[in-house]
Amino acid sequence: MTTTTGAGSGAPRQPVSRRRHDETTRVATLVAELERRRTDVLERFRDVTESLARTGLLSVVGEREVLAQLDEVHRRAVATVRQLAAASPQEVSLRLDELEQLLAEPVWQLAEAATQRLEGDRDEVAEERAALEKSLAEWPLTVDARRRALEEADRHGVVAPIRDRELKTMEALVAQAVAAGRVGNFGAVAERLARLDALTGGSGDDADFIAELQRARQEVGLIAQRAELLIIKSEEPAGSVVEYTVMLRMPRSEAQGVNLHSSSVVVRQDRATLRGIVESITAVVQRHVRAARTAAAPDGRSPGRAPAGTTGGPATGPVRSFVLDDDLAPLSGDLTERLRRVGRLLYTLFLPDSVQRLLDEVRTSVVITTNDLELPWELLHDGTEFLCLRRPMGRMPLGQNYPRLPRGGRETAEGSKLRVLLIGSDPKGDLVGVAREVAYIERTLKEQWGESVDVLTIVGDQVTGSVLNDHLQSGAFHIIHYAGHAAFDLGNAERSRLLLHDEEPCFAQKIQRILEGDPLVFINACESSSATNEATRQSTTYFAEETQGLASAFIYGGASVCVGSLWPVFDDTAAELAAHFYQRLLEGHMVGQALRLARLSVKDHPGDQVTWAAYALYGDPRYRLPFRPVAASTPGPT
Repeated sequence: MTTTTGAGSGAPRQPVSRRRHDETTRVATLVAELERRRTDVLERFRDVTESLARTGLLSVVGEREVLAQLDEVHRRAVATVRQLAAASPQEVSLRLDELEQLLAEPVWQLAEAATQRLEGDRDEVAEERAALEKSLAEWPLTVDARRRALEEADRHGVVAPIRDRELKTMEALVAQAVAAGRVGNFGAVAERLARLDALTGGSGDDADFIAELQRARQEVGLIAQRAELLIIKSEEPAGSVVEYTVMLRMPRSEAQGVNLHSSSVVVRQDRATLRGIVESITAVVQRHVRAARTAAAPDGRSPGRAPAGTTGGPATGPVRSFVLDDDLAPLSGDLTERLRRVGRLLYTLFLPDSVQRLLDEVRTSVVITTNDLELPWELLHDGTEFLCLRRPMGRMPLGQNYPRLPRGGRETAEGSKLRVLLIGSDPKGDLVGVAREVAYIERTLKEQWGESVDVLTIVGDQVTGSVLNDHLQSGAFHIIHYAGHAAFDLGNAERSRLLLHDEEPCFAQKIQRILEGDPLVFINACESSSATNEATRQSTTYFAEETQGLASAFIYGGASVCVGSLWPVFDDTAAELAAHFYQRLLEGHMVGQALRLARLSVKDHPGDQVTWAAYALYGDPRYRLPFRPVAASTPGPT
């Protein structure tokens, strides 16, 4: 029996049973398609996206956004299917239409295309992961090998290309890479290994690293030997010439322990020419140093410490600005050439050919002992370079005293604190750079070495005789740095003195007698012309004799070495050189090598290319600090 509509109705309707059968078939078809989409599209897409995301080797940000959209479409489709169960016959068709629309959303096609692309990328990612896993297994062995190589180098006094801070950074990066690898985060692994490559020059291969250590060890082995050059001026005048006895003693391992004995005869006019050049250089430097300080502090007072929080070099303000003025152009090119000329004449006129040849061939440290202090022997120039820039170099005082053994005890165990005394003395208020210098050195030491360096700074009215007596007698300091005035007495070296608060003198003789311990001493002192022995010289320019008076006091008093300047120096360059010197010294370099590297660091200083040449090292250039402090902090990789 067929059911029809009432009179006046349109086309005949399908039987209810047929309509219900079609709806049931449609529901089954759409639900089946939704299930297929869930497994073949959604879950497959989710699996490949999340698996690649976990590796961290491929960015899937866009794919995750598509996955979120697809999840939302699928959620709505599932909710629609659930609504079908409770839908009235009239609502079923509407819900099925909604379901068809959800299954027709473009996001399904996007997901299928993305899945195919990601599955293609997965093979490449797998290869990359395998390579990372291999590297990850090798890096702990590499770092361990480097640690052992560094320990061996350290035993031989080699300042290696990397030190504890870098090695600790490498160890931290390896540990983080291993931890990331355990959880499958190979993006983090790759990032850590890339940073390790950067630290090691792009390769985990130790061949170059070990070769560099071996070369460094050979160099240290050479400079750890000492050639001794004696240049002794005859006490008796010989008419128009000056006679010198020249002796060169080489270490046994160099040139079979050769000892050369010869002599040189220098025309007095040539020697006078050399002295004239040196005096002209130092006179120009002294004049402009004084003028620069006056320009920096026209009221005659020191501007005080460097501004708190400054992280760059020493304050450069008026002093450096003055140095760069056009009328001071000779302080760069012209004076540099004059220094080279002095050094070349010293080398060719004073050193016999046999001595020159031997010095050219060997690379040991050099110690000069001479009684002619009017010439700057550190500037000996072999035609290629200044001797003091080619190798570690020092002087030994020549006198009737003998350095006494150090007295007093200090901690010297590895890991102990290195104790530093910084003294800034400006009793006349005319040395604008003194407070800046000690503040800059203190800040640099603390930033680089932190708690492993104990720095005591005394300035101004703290620098009294009684305070300095206590510190010198304590024997507690490994390093003593003095910045300030010195008054030199050419007629009596023992009366040369440091000037303390209220111009109280601290005589060389007293220093020699009360000094305890065996500190390294650095004297960045400027002459006080009013205190110069007026009977012997009216003005002070090149003052090696006077400087040696103070240096000798410290050396004969038991100091390990003493560094001092032979002519006035510019405040900013002097402080910068001192900071570089201490940095290299605390890294483990021998003192002569530390000074050589510090000279090189400021040699081309803009506007001041002569301060590097002003310093002399008294004592054995092979001296090292009794232990190397631990660096302030390890840059923590994150």
